Amino acid sequence: MHAHFAPVKVEELAEYGLARFYKNHISLLWLLLTVTAGLLVYAFVIDLKFGWTLFWVVTVYLMGLGLGGSIIPAILLIVKARWSSALNRIFDGFVRLAWISYGLFWISTLGAEVLFPWARDYLEYGRGFYMEPVFTYFRHGSLIFLYLVYITWFVRKQITLDLTYILSQKKFSEDFKDWEYLGLAVRNVDFDELNKKEYLRLCWHAPVLVFIYCLTVALFGFEFIMGMDSVWYSNLFGPHIFVSSIFTGWCLTALVAAYFKNFIKPLNPLLDKQVFWDLGKLCFGFSMLWAYFNFSQFLVQWYGNLPEETEWLAIRTRFEPWKSVMWIAFGCSFVIPFLTLLSQDVKKNYQLLIVPSFIALVGVYFERTLIIAPNLFHDHIPHEGIEILIFVAGFCFCISVAFLSFIYFFKKYPFFALSRHIFIDKIKKGEIDILEPETSRCGYG
Repeated sequence: MHAHFAPVKVEELAEYGLARFYKNHISLLWLLLTVTAGLLVYAFVIDLKFGWTLFWVVTVYLMGLGLGGSIIPAILLIVKARWSSALNRIFDGFVRLAWISYGLFWISTLGAEVLFPWARDYLEYGRGFYMEPVFTYFRHGSLIFLYLVYITWFVRKQITLDLTYILSQKKFSEDFKDWEYLGLAVRNVDFDELNKKEYLRLCWHAPVLVFIYCLTVALFGFEFIMGMDSVWYSNLFGPHIFVSSIFTGWCLTALVAAYFKNFIKPLNPLLDKQVFWDLGKLCFGFSMLWAYFNFSQFLVQWYGNLPEETEWLAIRTRFEPWKSVMWIAFGCSFVIPFLTLLSQDVKKNYQLLIVPSFIALVGVYFERTLIIAPNLFHDHIPHEGIEILIFVAGFCFCISVAFLSFIYFFKKYPFFALSRHIFIDKIKKGEIDILEPETSRCGYG
């Protein structure tokens, strides 16, 4: 990646207030959310099993977006991603989406007996008390809650540093004179010392967060997605879920960054072609990683030729209607992003980059459907007009929820991660000695 620094005048950015968006855009998103939510509710009227299946696809997809995107700030801190200053606050915004998906997770308890074989008879399922429904939801809910509280603290700490810097300036926006911002900021301290101290703490916590994320999402994938089939299992499935979730996080970031470039004026020059170039390369790389995990999982089971494994694969790869869904998912998640993102020009042009990014998001939505739906409908796919409309509505619901969560996050908090940029910039200029034992933990060099 590029150690790219767009010219950032942090003093001027500190004078800007909160981001503002056109009301008609927000109204249209709320309208889309309302209509699609109504269609998802209508799915339960058509057929209870169809309704819960679609609800679970939406929940799993949103959890992938929220959890996968929210871990990116910690990953960027570990890998010393100095190019990402203009995008850091967008990555922080995934936390709100993660909390929304967590609420949907608990709503799914109402349909647990429809969705999961272990919820109908956990003793027959062969796991004893370990898969008892209340205990299963409680331990996974607790683990996800632990991760969400931890990552929220991680993001909130960065926002606190930004507010501390903004309120330490002689001139700052009236937007930040509210009691909430005054309460978050640390007053009467040396900002540079506080910034250095807090980021050294975050550097220590970042690997721990990544470990908890991988554990949480992998276990969720094993028991709440793979566990929908009482026979089939794959040791690669958990890692595939947490890697593909990060993949969707990169793709959604490209869409949100392109939108904010047009509608948050101070971000326009900072979100330049170099930033989108690096973001496009990450979408490209994770697309190949998505394909690698899928093919590795397929290859091992194809060579093993065990009935409990090949039946799961055969339903999804050899028989219609799911065979067609499989090819759509493969084409949208890998083939199209791979071929288009080979071009440097596509990656540098944000207006072109959003096309393969959006298609990849559609592909992963199809993939989640392909994994979940055949467990409940071996020979059924939405084929009538209303069913296809509701299926599309599920994806539109996820996108509208995602964009609204980002908009309201940016309407509440500073739109640029000032403290992170200041810290990295001082290292670059040699104002912070990275050879000091306590500072070297951060890994910026």
